[in-house]
Amino acid sequence: MAKQLNIIYTIHSIDTFAGSLIGIFIPIYFLSLGHSLSQILVYYIVWSFGVLVFFFFAGYFSTYFGLKKTLIARLPFLFLYLLLLLNLKKVNIPLNLIALVSSLSVAFYWFPFNVLFGLCSDKEKIGNDVGKLNAIPRIFSLIAPLLGGLMLKFYGFNSLFVTCIFLYLFSALPILALTYFKSEIVLNINKLKDLLKKYPRYFLAETISSTGASAESTIWPIFIFLSFKDILSIGLVGTFFGIGGIFFSLFVGKRADKTNKNILINIGALIIILIWLLRYYLQGEIIYYILTVAAGFFMILVNVPFTSIIFSLAKRDNVDEFIIFREIPVMLGRVIIFSLCLILSNLQDSFLLVIGLYFLFVILFLGRRSLSNKYFNFNVLG
Repeated sequence: MAKQLNIIYTIHSIDTFAGSLIGIFIPIYFLSLGHSLSQILVYYIVWSFGVLVFFFFAGYFSTYFGLKKTLIARLPFLFLYLLLLLNLKKVNIPLNLIALVSSLSVAFYWFPFNVLFGLCSDKEKIGNDVGKLNAIPRIFSLIAPLLGGLMLKFYGFNSLFVTCIFLYLFSALPILALTYFKSEIVLNINKLKDLLKKYPRYFLAETISSTGASAESTIWPIFIFLSFKDILSIGLVGTFFGIGGIFFSLFVGKRADKTNKNILINIGALIIILIWLLRYYLQGEIIYYILTVAAGFFMILVNVPFTSIIFSLAKRDNVDEFIIFREIPVMLGRVIIFSLCLILSNLQDSFLLVIGLYFLFVILFLGRRSLSNKYFNFNVLG
């Protein structure tokens, strides 16, 4: 399985590089074409619901054709998405249509990818494997946001979209080296209800984690752009966030296998609360960049041990079904943050929402065995 895991790291590294090159600039692209902030937030709400629905399609597709072919089947949807973006300047294409095509490509990537990682990772070294999964792609994609910002500044969005098309084509090569794995999906509403009853705190914790991650990856860059009106500043935000997390991922991954995961998660969450408080009260470009580096650093302290818990739980149940179950709280968290930003009068007020949710996250992980057999019928501390 070690060879397969290395292939998975390679696939994810290429995909992360391409995604880092373009992803952070998508809302800025829409703003530059005259779309309102409200339209962009609706775009992400539609996208989130789309990913959730299409995750089921990806799961059943992989049952019949295998995980490898599901990853390959994602490419046509991905290229269509990029072509729609490429022609958005010339043709009045509904943003919600673009959101649905994007969500289809995302579902057909993340479902097989997560299942493959769950199957190939080592149960005894899950923290270390998750640390590598975070760190290796970040190393390769460290300068991607800054590079994307420079390309936009001098050559425009079209050059970025065309570059990403070629990168995603290249990503198909390591997929061909994967061993054939078939998904095993036997899922219905009752099964989902059973999983929810079995893992209630996990469901809530994953929802909160997703809310925070979406605020960091989407709301924060939009806030930076609206504050400074400089597209290069968005690239710097993405690169600084990567710098904050690269080497710390490997360290935390190893510690997560030896240390109480709840302690690591709580330390990271409390510091993230402080970072969002400073973002709310302080202003200034340099301050924002410093806080972005700090966020990249300490979100790793939450994400690596928490993701280790996720895949440990998945290995106990049917990995394929658990990955689909996981997508419900993930997308619910995204819908919550984008919907509330739509309701609130300004983006900065959403920072207080993120702070409150992270406090609840800390409460969920208080105590040595807060995510233990008592609640999940599973001891996450090993």
